[in-house]
Amino acid sequence: MDFFAFLLYIFNMKENIDIFKEFTKVVETEFDCKLCLHDYTGMLDHGDLPHMHFAGCCVAYKKSRQRNHRLCLVFDQKMVYETMTLKRRGFFKLCHCRILEAVFPVYCRGTLAGVIFAGPFAPGDAELVTPASSSCSQDTLRKLDASDRSRLMAMGEMLASYLGNCCTPSFGTDREGMIKDYLQHKANHPDAGITQLSEILGLSAPRTSEAVKKIFGVNFKELLNSERIRLACQYLENTAYSIEEIALKTGFRDGTYLHRVFKRRLKMTPGEYRHSSKQKFSP
Repeated sequence: MDFFAFLLYIFNMKENIDIFKEFTKVVETEFDCKLCLHDYTGMLDHGDLPHMHFAGCCVAYKKSRQRNHRLCLVFDQKMVYETMTLKRRGFFKLCHCRILEAVFPVYCRGTLAGVIFAGPFAPGDAELVTPASSSCSQDTLRKLDASDRSRLMAMGEMLASYLGNCCTPSFGTDREGMIKDYLQHKANHPDAGITQLSEILGLSAPRTSEAVKKIFGVNFKELLNSERIRLACQYLENTAYSIEEIALKTGFRDGTYLHRVFKRRLKMTPGEYRHSSKQKFSP
């Protein structure tokens, strides 16, 4: 069975994350690469996909050149992220270490929920390139020809689309599900509040407050802030946005308010959390 026939076979089956996991193995074998996923929202059940490749040649290079390591982090967390929000399609990037990777944004209900990276590959043409004065050893990396690139891009985009569809939340019509659905998709809006939620539930604002307290054991404001802090943690781990930018992207009125709520809940500042996450994933 050729690979596109295999794709049609998969997409005709019931959505299942196990199918996604099996297909990632097919892509990795076909292109002699590794897939990894950065989850920006916590919405993605990505099975066995790691957070980073940790390709041997790249890790050794970065260990000996810490400046390039920092540049690569900023490149992935800012430039790549911004390019995805503009293109909304797959593309190739060439990093500071002169490693080529394919980038596939994952969308859930129109929200950029994460990104799948495929690589590493030998240098080649890329839509997003960052300058570098030197490069690590690429003797063992696969060189992609035009046919390879075309097939990888098609398969990767379909893989990202499949993951987004698999992980798009589908709640029931009960109140708990409707409240969770509202928080997951509206918490990052600055006008999210009990009034909007009460209209969705068909209740008065006081009755909605009572329902939230009864179901979740906390008031609506605490529940809303918990979801916003969860989103902020994802941005701190996976992007290079400033604290002020993250505050505005997660529904807080400003960075000062985010800082105060974050420290009260997690016993550390957003900056400290970001630093600890970088230490966790450093090669």
